[in-house]
Amino acid sequence: MPVADFPRPRLVLVASPHLSPDRLRAALSGGDVASVILSAEGADTDALHQAAKALAPLAQSREAAFMVENDTRVAGRSGADGVHVTTSIPDLRDALASLRPKKIVGAGNLRSRHEAMEAGEINPDYVFFGRLDGDNNDGVFDRTADLAAWWAPTFVV
Repeated sequence: MPVADFPRPRLVLVASPHLSPDRLRAALSGGDVASVILSAEGADTDALHQAAKALAPLAQSREAAFMVENDTRVAGRSGADGVHVTTSIPDLRDALASLRPKKIVGAGNLRSRHEAMEAGEINPDYVFFGRLDGDNNDGVFDRTADLAAWWAPTFVV
């Protein structure tokens, strides 16, 4: 494949709701960032909303999509580009129904072939294999890469 035809790798940043705008600005300058996913871990709805309102414009100014983990209301009201659903296939289905076509809806935390097939069948905008919290279990990278390699030739999103 000629170099010109090879899609360039891009980064996905995972941001805490407690991240300062200055820290995100610095992280965004570290490479070609495709998206920033605001993690919902440890944050109530108000904190998540305030973080999204403060951080989304920074990501978007660098042409990176800004996604909110799991909270469709915050994603819809904060200026975020969409929602990254990590909870369940029914929640993914609900997010697609409520946010499409105005917002991006992605599927994450897919742990099995069955979940990956279910997600692909309802056509999210993207799928994300792996967890946002940086799973450090032995063999997790190989298992995640194997799942993605199995899934990729079978589904198109």
